[in-house]
Amino acid sequence: MIVVPPAQRTEEGLLALANQLWRETKADRNAFIYIYDDHRAALLRDKAIDERLSKADMKWHDDHFIGSYFRNINTGYHKVTIHLQGINGDVKAVPLQ
Repeated sequence: MIVVPPAQRTEEGLLALANQLWRETKADRNAFIYIYDDHRAALLRDKAIDERLSKADMKWHDDHFIGSYFRNINTGYHKVTIHLQGINGDVKAVPLQ
């Protein structure tokens, strides 16, 4: 998990982050990184996956889960997913080289 400043919640900001993550994880076989713009929402991730949150906390989590960066060197899968309106909003998947 990574938490970025709310000002980085732009397509350009998240793509720049994805490129930074690519450089920083280059030596790793796999990278699975979830991107939030709020620390409290990031801390709720495990409970959100297990569906153990109140409606209000689930909404908070979902509104601040703004992207993911996945890379698997074995399969060649390399993609950043951007959720500028949170996980329930529009999704933009960007394959990376």
